[in-house]
Amino acid sequence: MQEDSESIQKFSKPISEEMNAFKEELFNSISEEIKAFKEELFNSISEEMKAFKEEFSKPISEEMKAFKEELAEEMKAFKEELAEEIKPLKKTSIQLKSFNEHLNEFNGELINLRKTSQSLIDNLQDNVELREKIMDWAKSSIEIFELFERTINLTNINEDYLKATNKFLDEFSVRSSHVGLDRIVPDRGSDFDEYLYLEVAPEVDNELSPDVEEGKIVICKKWGYKLEGKVLKKAKVVVAKSLMTENQKNVINLSQKLSSTIDDYLTPSSIEGDGS
Repeated sequence: MQEDSESIQKFSKPISEEMNAFKEELFNSISEEIKAFKEELFNSISEEMKAFKEEFSKPISEEMKAFKEELAEEMKAFKEELAEEIKPLKKTSIQLKSFNEHLNEFNGELINLRKTSQSLIDNLQDNVELREKIMDWAKSSIEIFELFERTINLTNINEDYLKATNKFLDEFSVRSSHVGLDRIVPDRGSDFDEYLYLEVAPEVDNELSPDVEEGKIVICKKWGYKLEGKVLKKAKVVVAKSLMTENQKNVINLSQKLSSTIDDYLTPSSIEGDGS
């Protein structure tokens, strides 16, 4: 039995050594094949990636270049269009600046006049010279108010210019009111007061408004003015009414003629004529 065991050991040892050698050789062979496969695969993928980049990078670069050129042209056109749109705004800005300068000059004169007249205003009736100065100033101020009125009644006026004009009008109204000159501007639907208002005939159909109560004011056609509570010029208004008698028409025509006579007296040309 012992002899058989020894025989088996002697026989199995060479086989075991051969198996180990075979396994080592097989492992080395497989390792070499895997290494070669990896290198071949890596080189193949690298070549394909390089070819892919060369194939697609050039069209993409050309498309990007074309896109940049197209974008540059669009930006150029946009800048030119924007510059054209800004031109009217620049012109308006220059006009507003000039108007503001003239208004500031007049405000300076107004402040000086107020300083001069404040101490003598209580004796206005007894001081003819001061009264004449104030009346001259009132006439000049009314001319400026009428310029404001014509400006804001323009149909094609620029919106920014209109806002600036209304702002200057509000400032000028406050300053004039401090010296005693106030506008007479009735609201739509307010009561007619013959002391403050002069009734005129409507010029267009939309001035005959059926939604305004008879005897109420439909629209103010022209501002009026008063100095220290005394009416210098009545506001011209259209009054809502159903029928107008012949006598009423005659009264209105007579009032309009009288108002025109007063307006002529308050114009600069009539003042210069009186001075000559």
